[in-house]
Amino acid sequence: MAEQLYCTVVTDVGSAKITQAIQSGDPYMIVNAAVGDGGGAYYMPTPAQTELRREVWRGQIAACEIDQNSPNMLNVKFIIPPDVGGWTVREACLLDIDGGMLAVCNLPDTQKAVYSVGTTGKLTIVMHIVVTDAGVLQFEIHPELESVSREEMNTAIAMHDASPTAHSDLRAQIDTTIQSAIANFYTKDETDDLISDAIYAHDTGADAHGDVRAGVAGLDSRVSALEVIVGGGISTNPFNVTFLSLSGVTVTGVWNKTQGRIEF
Repeated sequence: MAEQLYCTVVTDVGSAKITQAIQSGDPYMIVNAAVGDGGGAYYMPTPAQTELRREVWRGQIAACEIDQNSPNMLNVKFIIPPDVGGWTVREACLLDIDGGMLAVCNLPDTQKAVYSVGTTGKLTIVMHIVVTDAGVLQFEIHPELESVSREEMNTAIAMHDASPTAHSDLRAQIDTTIQSAIANFYTKDETDDLISDAIYAHDTGADAHGDVRAGVAGLDSRVSALEVIVGGGISTNPFNVTFLSLSGVTVTGVWNKTQGRIEF
């Protein structure tokens, strides 16, 4: 099987109109694009062509840009909507305002199915055209053809966010933050030890619980006084009032001859 090559050629009609535009100074208007199935087979386009072998769709042009690497190359984009299809795209062309063919290209077999809605149902084709003077060409552009619905946008965003390579800068920042947080975490046992050490250091500090320490000191002095009163042995006269004699004093009690006192 012979090798299949793919290219874009400017037609004889297109070349003649470009020359005419250069001489007159009037722009050469390109307004539409079309695709075909090539008559069911691969073929190489020729400058003599004036139409596609079998056209299956015609529509407006979505965008046209000068190639960054070649000022004489134009990148022309057109989009086949999701609700048409059921055929294989093998050829495409650009048409001027009179229906004349500026350029034609062949394409690898591309199936175009019919979808009700959705970004996946669209088929975007970009034709690369090299001309001697791109400045004489003027394209009727419809940028709204590249717009998407809210559903399509949400789907595209979801697919992007799910990609493992999306938001690499944010992923790196989050990973750094997580690693830093993990490095500063403690296990439960480590946390318990730190709390225990902190409590001990506080409780044994000279300035800790000053009010409690003052209250305890007051209690100590009062307990000592009670111990003297209650626990001491009475070997002398404990009374604060003494009498030189008992004349004129009436008391009732038991006389302790050994101690020389009346006990009550």
